Amino acid sequence: MLRTHRWQQAERGQSLVEMSIGFIILTLIVMGILDLGRVYFLNLALEDAAGEAALYLSLNPYCPDASSGNHCSGLL
Repeated sequence: MLRTHRWQQAERGQSLVEMSIGFIILTLIVMGILDLGRVYFLNLALEDAAGEAALYLSLNPYCPDASSGNHCSGLL
């Protein structure tokens, strides 16, 4: 009976190691998916911003830079 008990303890230890390795791999996969989602979101935001800038500049082609103090927001 003593031999069976030691064998069960060793098997529990092996299961714990396998589970911890599996959790590490699963965590890496989930974090990679989340990071790819963040990159995709930033890509869409950049495309939208470029489209908005192109639309604004096509409607106001001679608008000076807003940092010079002349604001063109009233020209729309």
